[in-house]
Formats: sequence, C-alpha cells, structure tokens
Amino acid sequence: MSLNNTLNVNKLHIGIFGKRNSGKSTLVNALTGYNLQAFSEVEGSTMDSVYKAIEIEGIGSCVLIDTVGFDDDGYLALNRIEKTKEAMQKTDIALIVCSDEDIEQEIEWAKEFKARNAPIVMVINKIDQITNTDKIRNKIHDALKIEPLKISAISKMGIEKIIDEIVRNIPEDIDVKSVTDDMVKEGDLVLLVIPYDLQATEEPLNPTHTNTLKELLDKKCLVLSITEDKYDEALASLVMPPKVVITLKR
Repeated sequence: MSLNNTLNVNKLHIGIFGKRNSGKSTLVNALTGYNLQAFSEVEGSTMDSVYKAIEIEGIGSCVLIDTVGFDDDGYLALNRIEKTKEAMQKTDIALIVCSDEDIEQEIEWAKEFKARNAPIVMVINKIDQITNTDKIRNKIHDALKIEPLKISAISKMGIEKIIDEIVRNIPEDIDVKSVTDDMVKEGDLVLLVIPYDLQATEEPLNPTHTNTLKELLDKKCLVLSITEDKYDEALASLVMPPKVVITLKR
C-alpha cells in the first residue's frame, strides 16, 4: 500500500468506527503501513475524523476515515459525535471495531449502516490482549448475523483478512481503479505469478488474486498463471517475452 496525497470525493471511502481506545487509529496505521496519526492511551484523544488517501492492492485509490469514539461523553462530546455522524454519511464500507463485551453501541451503529444498505465489516480487535473474543463474536453474530474478524491491529495479525473483506464488499456503484489499468490490452501475454502454498492455507487464492485474474480474462489477455518457484522455467518456455509480469502478494 502507498499513500496518495490527494483526496478525491469519488474514491471508495472506508470508515472506521468504534468506541474510544478500541484501536481505530492503530488499525488505520496497520492498513496503510504508515504512522498516519499519533494515538494515545488517553480516552478521546482523537479530536476529529481524520481522512487519509491510500491505495490498496486490488482496489486502487481509496480514502480511510478514522473517526472519533461514538461513546464520547467528555468535553466537546456532542461536537465529536456529530463529526462521526458526518463521516458515516460519507462512508461506503464501514469497519466497526469492538474490543470488549459491551457492544450495544457498536451493534446500533451497524444496524444504522444496514438500514442505509452500506456494507459492514465487524472487527474484534486486541485479540492478543483480551480473552473473551468468543463471547463478543457470539453477541455480534446473534444480533447481526455477521461473522466478525478477529485481529490484533498493533501486531497486524488478521489485517489481510480485512482487506479481503473490503474487496468482497465494494459496492457495485463505486468506480474503483483497475488493477492493471491501461498496462495491457486484448491479446497481450501476461505472466501472473501467484503465491501458492497448500500447506499454509486452504484458500490459496484470495479476492485480490481472483479479481486480478478475472480482470485480465475480461480484457481477453493471454494469461499464464504460475507459482513463484516456476518463474524461471516459465520464462524459458516462452517463444516471446510477456507484455507484463504481475506478481501478487500473499
């Protein structure tokens, strides 16, 4: 992922919502790979929603919205919550972060997004610090019929699963950037290098991989898909070099 300095209102907007100190800002940092905002142990340290333009492989340019805690009851609380509601109106996909069993507010916000037909990704954060993740999961599933993702934003455990869910939930009316953009056209030979380890996972191809392959096939390219260990052998077998080599990440 890389930072993009220019925000664009037409980009996919991904909002991160949750209570104070649930790890929202840390999750933003984990998703982008950058320390975009200092966060503190002091509750309510985020004063306003923060908008950051990034690029996610398989999606293209998008905007992450780091919101203030919607449980704020301190000084300027009404202003902070109003800012969060404004961010909600701009959100195309909502990541709702939970970090304890008291998730009534998180569920209510999720229901609001459902009423707007906005995709929701429920996230249980701090799994390396809390022990009641199954109870939290059951409450979420019972109330929303959604399977939450269990992650640790600070150690980046489970971050790729969040990216996969974002890819799965991109609204149809959002015009996301093409993975291959204008690099290839019909008839071009593309060498697609796919990470593949059956011992490591039961699903070796994630949504980013399948979206890239589908896009190449839709463009009617000639696609040769190989695993990393067959790269040299594949190149040697070709009569002519490929137009482009695309190496997908795990």
